[in-house]
Formats: sequence, structure tokens, C-alpha cells
Amino acid sequence: MPPPPTARPSKLANPTPVIRGKSRLELQRAAGTTAPGHSRSRSINSDSVRASSKSSLSMYDRRPVSAAASRPQSRQEHAVDETLQKRMDYLESLLSQDNDSRNQKLNAEVMRLRTEYSRLEFERDKLQHMLEHKDEEREKYVGTEEKLREQIYALQEKNAALLRENAGAEGNLKNELADMKMRMREQYEQDLERERRRMRTEFEEQVAQQRDTILKEFNSQWDRAMELKTQELTRNLEELTEKHDRELVQLETKLHQVHSLELEEKVQELTSKYEEQIKFLNDRLENASKNGKEALDQAQLVHEQETKRLSELAEAEVRKVRHTQQQLEEYKEKYDELRHETESLRASLSELSASTVSQESVSKTQQSRIEELEYQLETQKNKNSEMRQIMQQAQEERDVAHDKLIKAEIIRRKLHNEVQELKGNIRVFCRVRPPLESDATADVTQIEYPDYDFEAQKILLTGPSETAMGEKINKLYPFSYDKVFAPSSSNVEVYEEISQLVQSALDGYNVCIFAYGQTGSGKTFTMSSKDGMIPMAVRQIFSTAESLKEKGWTYSLQGQFLEIYNDEVRDLLCTKKSPQKLEIRMDKETSGTTVPGLTAVNLDSPERVSHVIETASQNRSVAATKLNERSSRSHSVFTLRLAGSNKITGHTCQGTLNLIDLAGSERVAQSQATGDRLKEAISINKSLSALRDVMQALREGNRVVPYRNSKLTMLLQDSLKGNSKTLMFVNISPMLSSINETISSLRFAENVNKTELKK
Repeated sequence: MPPPPTARPSKLANPTPVIRGKSRLELQRAAGTTAPGHSRSRSINSDSVRASSKSSLSMYDRRPVSAAASRPQSRQEHAVDETLQKRMDYLESLLSQDNDSRNQKLNAEVMRLRTEYSRLEFERDKLQHMLEHKDEEREKYVGTEEKLREQIYALQEKNAALLRENAGAEGNLKNELADMKMRMREQYEQDLERERRRMRTEFEEQVAQQRDTILKEFNSQWDRAMELKTQELTRNLEELTEKHDRELVQLETKLHQVHSLELEEKVQELTSKYEEQIKFLNDRLENASKNGKEALDQAQLVHEQETKRLSELAEAEVRKVRHTQQQLEEYKEKYDELRHETESLRASLSELSASTVSQESVSKTQQSRIEELEYQLETQKNKNSEMRQIMQQAQEERDVAHDKLIKAEIIRRKLHNEVQELKGNIRVFCRVRPPLESDATADVTQIEYPDYDFEAQKILLTGPSETAMGEKINKLYPFSYDKVFAPSSSNVEVYEEISQLVQSALDGYNVCIFAYGQTGSGKTFTMSSKDGMIPMAVRQIFSTAESLKEKGWTYSLQGQFLEIYNDEVRDLLCTKKSPQKLEIRMDKETSGTTVPGLTAVNLDSPERVSHVIETASQNRSVAATKLNERSSRSHSVFTLRLAGSNKITGHTCQGTLNLIDLAGSERVAQSQATGDRLKEAISINKSLSALRDVMQALREGNRVVPYRNSKLTMLLQDSLKGNSKTLMFVNISPMLSSINETISSLRFAENVNKTELKK
């Protein structure tokens, strides 16, 4: 548990040392004078004066014995001691002067010392009384604060434990779900692969069966066809062979007869016939020769014709014989072809018989493989049934875990809100800007952070001041806030502290974060830079909304961006050349403030939000002043409206996140503004003054709060009441030239930190 805050050192802890142990009359006598009203004519010798001064010095050395005596001496008390010491030195110097003038000066000095002593004694008693009262209040405050810290610490531990448990359970469930998904995916892929293989196997089996059936039918048909064809070919071959043999015999016989008998007989017959005719012709020739020359010529002509006719007949017979020989050769060729075809058919028949035997062996092998696959399929079906039961059980466990996650989310929202309310619905963070390059030659304020290594809630400034006597001294200005950020702090470190407020907006609450401070103190850098609060808040919202989808939540975002310039509301997202005049109204349904006609943009990605912010930055009113080269001359307000709904539980939530960059406060005498800059500065200071009045009224618990004194306070009205959660950044400059404005900002922030919102 963090240690309780130490009591703030009080300026009254060590009262001014006073003279104790002697009455006023005794002091007068010791100084050699009488009280007022007595005669002062009696002279004072130097010895008595020395004794009196030494006695006075010894009395000033005494300290009052009280509970505050052991406290360290404050600077004011040290200054009083130095003043008294100077006066004693002055008295000592008077001892060396002449008696008359010395006595007069001593009398006057003693009287003045008496008066001063009486005043200091009165102030001492008053301060002691106030100190005792402060001690009681401090003890009471410390006790209350200790109890609150214990409660906050206990709640934080409880919340942290729940968050760890929730995170652990969520992580375990996510891991289990991821493993289960992986296993289920692997199992699904395996089942799918097995199913594919099974279907492929079934298809191949069906194809094989069809192929076997077709092959068997083809084989049987082929066998029948081959058998019939073989029988037919055999018959044809036999018939052709017989026919060929017969024809061959006939041809051979005929050829033999032709060659051996007919040809000879015919030749002989022709020869004899020719001889007879020749003889007849010769006879006739002889007779004709007798009859004359004409008859001879006619006989020769007839002889030639007959000879020619016989020659032609002989040639025709020869051609017929040759044709018969050609037919015989063709028959031989056909016979050879038929014999080769028969041999080829017999070889094909042998191959088909061997293929049939091989197909039968393959069919038996496939049948055994089919039986094996059927067994494996049955085994896989049993495994799938077991896996379905496991998956169903895992689904039930996942549903139970999901219900636990939803309940844990509801508890987390409730505890988160309780922690935020214990921290305070109005909180103040202080951020110190680091010196710039342009500040290299300027003086820097001495700033200390007493508890920066622990809670970082205190800041201590050393600045010039004056005592009651007009003496210039260095004075300490201590302040306490919810968090203090040194110049070395980055925007990421700052955002870690406000991320829980952004989560509250997602949970359905009205959250407002605004930056306050003088011009040039780093407000715009804190809120609107590339790694400022606005971009990081947007990234967190989208990231968290994405992660909450697993728990059934879906969010829609809508953004608006406006500025208040010279107490007028301007739309920074309007694209019209002459935008309409905007006014802040009260919504009767929601009892909240609204700006009719203000451009609303649907936001679906961080890139879209960045574009909106860039557009608004280009349209915002800025100008160069003596204090800042790019000074914001208006208050900018970026509003994110978050609408969430849970499809599982039916819950809905409406949250609002207002991110405000206030214009910098400035002193006109210091900025030397004129013209438009002067008008802007007056309007800015007026609206900031109205904000201070509202905060003071809330802190004092007034029934009437002056929200309507400015457009800025009217717009912030919803964020400063009810269950709203507001965070104020007080940005300060480290430069000594801005010390007065810095102290003013810190005092206002301290008052805001003491404010509580009414429910």
C-alpha cells in the first residue's frame, strides 16, 4: 500500500521567536525607562543599557516550549530573526555614541521594540491557536485520507485481481478456443481429406466396377464375336481352301490339258485343217490358174484373210491362257492373305485369353482392397462420432466460458466505474512544458517534484515575493493534484493515465477531457499532436471496440468538431462557403446541450478520424502573437458519440467523449495585443473567467451555477454534472517570465481539484 501523503509544511509551523519570562514593566525597567505615562527624565547610563541589551538578546534567543518548537524554521521567521538581529546590532552601535543622544535614541528604540514585542506576542498566540486547529484538521484529514486510500487500494487490488483473473480466464479461454479451433480445423481438414479420399475411392471403385462390368461384357461379347468370327473365318477358310484347291486342281488340270492335249490337238487339227484348206486352195489355185489370173488373186486374198483370222484366234486362246494364269496367281495371293489373317486372329485370341486372366487377378486384388477400405471407413465413422461428441462438449464449455466472459465484462464495467468515482469525477493533471529552443537565453522557474518517484502528485515552485515590510524574497508555492507530469514525460506516459476515462466513454458515460493554461504552454501539443490525446483515444476506441466483438458488442461512432471564436460557435467540418449561424440549445428529450445544424460525420476507421482532425485543424482560427508564433484564438471541441449494443445480452449504451483544447489565457499588458488580437484576447479571457466562476459555484455547492455566462460553459454543462467524468489538464510554462500566469493557472486548477459534481 502506498504511504499516506505527508503533511504539507506550514508557514506557521515555527512561530516567530518572542521574548518570554518578563513583563512589560520589567522590560521597561531593564531598559532604564518607565512605562508610558511615567517621567522619561531619568538618565540612562551606558552600563545599564548594555545590560538591558544583553538581557534582551538573551531573551530573544529563547524559544517557546510547544509542540511546534521542533519544526524547521520558515523563511518568514528567519527574516524576522534577521531583522531583530539587525536592530540589536543597531543598539550596540548606539552604546558607542554620546550619552544624551544615545539615551534618546535608546528610549525611542526600546519603545518601538516594546510595541513590536507586543504585536509579535499577539501574533504568536494567534498563530499557535491556528496551528493547533490546523493540526487537528490535518490529523482528521490524514485519517480520512488514509481510510480513503485504503479503500481505493483495496478496490484497486480487487479490480486488479478481477482484471487479472478475467484476463487470465480470457487468455486461457482464448488459448483453449484457439487450440480447439486449430484441432477442429485440423480434424476437419483430416476428415475432409479422408472424405475426399473416400469419395475418390468410391468413384474409382464405381469406375472400376463399371469398367469391370463393361470389360466383362466386352470380353464376353468379344469372345462370342471372336468365336463366331473364328468359326466363320474357319468355315470361310475351309471353303476358300477347298474352293481354291478345287479351282487350283481344275486350273492345273485345265492348264495341263491345254498345254498337253487341247493345244496339241487343236494345233494338229488346225494344222491338218490348214493343210487341207491349203491343199484345197492349192487345188483351187491350180484350177483357178487355169481359169485365169483373177481367180488367182481372189484365192490369194481369201487365203490371207483366213490366215489372219486363224492367227487372231490363236492369239485369243493364248491371251485366255495367260488370263487364267493371272487369276491363279491372284487366288494364291488371297490364300496367303487369308492364312496370315487367320494366324493374326489366333494370336489376338491368345492375347485376349491372357488379358482376361490378368483382369481376373486385378479384380480379386481390388476386391480385397475394397474390403479393407470399407473396414477403415467404418473405423473412421466411429472416430468421427467420438469427435462430434468431443466437439459438442467443447462447444458447451465454450458457451459456458462465453457466458462467464459476458458476466465478467458487466462486473468489470461496474468496478471500473466505482474506481473512477472513488478517484473523483473531476480530476486535475498538471503538465510542465519543457523549455524550447527559443527560450535558451531566458530564465527558467525553479520547479521541484517532491514525490515524483512515488505518487507524483505534488509540485513546488520558487518565485519572487515581498514581505510585509516590502522586502523582496523568494517564496515557495506548493500545489497538489491527482497527477503531475515533469517536462520529460511523453504523450504516451500521459495517455496511460487517461486511458481508463476513455474506457468509461465506451462503457456509456459522458467523459470530458480539456486542456487549460496560458498561451504557449503546450495545450495543443498535448491534445492534438500526432501522438496527442485525441489520436491515441481514437486508436484505443477502435481497438477496444474490435476486441469487444468477441463478447457480442458492436459500436458505431459519430464525430463533430466545432470552435468557439469570439463567443460564436463555428463548424470546423462545414464545407459550405457561407455556413449557417449555430446556437447551443437544450434538448428536451435528453435534458442535455446540443448544437442543431452541426456537421456530424460517421467514423469507421482511425484514418477517417485523422482526416477529420486534419480538416478541422486547417479551418481553426490561429494567429501569431508576441507570446506564441501559432496561438489558438478559439476553443476547439471534438465530440465523439459512441453507440454500443450487445446482440447476446440485449444491452445498449450511449457514451460521449469530449476532447477540448481551450484557447490560451493571456495578459493583454504582456501580450501587447491590438485590433483583432485584442478583441480575441478579451473574448478568451471572458470565457475562461466564466469557467472559473462555474467551478467556484460547483465547489461552494451553490444551487444556481452560471452556465449561461458564456458559450463555453453552456457547452460544458453536460460534462460538469451528474455521472459525468471530467479531467482537466493544467499546462504551465517553465519560464520565469510567465511565473505570475503560471501561479494563477495552478491556483485555479487546485480549486477545480477540490470540486465535486452533484449527482
